[in-house]
Amino acid sequence: MSSTTTPASAVPASELVPAHVVEDLQGIVQLLSDGTVKRVQMPLVLPGDASEPSPDAPAPVRWKDVVYEETHNLSLRVFVPPAGAEKLPVLVYFHGGGFVINSFASPEFHAACLRLAAELPAVVLSADYCLAPEHRLPAAHDDAETLFSWLRAQAAATTDPWLAESADFGRVFVSGDSAGGNIAHHMTVRIGSGALATGAARVAGCILLYPFFGGEQRTASEAACPDDVYLTLTVSDQMWRLALPAGASRDC
Repeated sequence: MSSTTTPASAVPASELVPAHVVEDLQGIVQLLSDGTVKRVQMPLVLPGDASEPSPDAPAPVRWKDVVYEETHNLSLRVFVPPAGAEKLPVLVYFHGGGFVINSFASPEFHAACLRLAAELPAVVLSADYCLAPEHRLPAAHDDAETLFSWLRAQAAATTDPWLAESADFGRVFVSGDSAGGNIAHHMTVRIGSGALATGAARVAGCILLYPFFGGEQRTASEAACPDDVYLTLTVSDQMWRLALPAGASRDC
């Protein structure tokens, strides 16, 4: 009687232990014991979407997706309000989600960036980045550095017609919420210290929206966190476990 084996382990199939869930983030992301990650497909706003423009955007805002990193096919979403007499500041925005979930194409982030572009007004560049646990930190920060390399190249010799028409690279602002705020903070520190060059793209400011920071010791606000909110301590701890490299802690 013959038995089959897996190429990787040469263990008889009859003796293999089925993979089981070791982390389950609200049913959205599951990490299995064999390293497999399962994700629920969340709603996205995609180019060519026939849905009506957001009522929060009082003026028509053009938007499109541009690939800024080809290896992982990472894109940013460019939002440009109606052209005026002068070029507009550039807002680089990183979405939230604990480094684990969401996208610039998530409806809430798409709508928020439409509104930012229209009401500031500004050219908004909303960036995607690789998510954990498939790509653990510092992958998201590395992707953000690549984005700024792309931005530096655009500022030096703009090839995108929308940016050439509307973007003032002398007034670049960096922002993000939650994990995106964490990324915005780290990028701004690196730019300010000279560790990350931006060339003609001059970063003039940073706006952090409830940034996702953490340490092993509980802060007063963490200790007082109620149980009837979305981001409970349990969920926050789980996101950090999924985002950090194996063996790392929030104090590293």
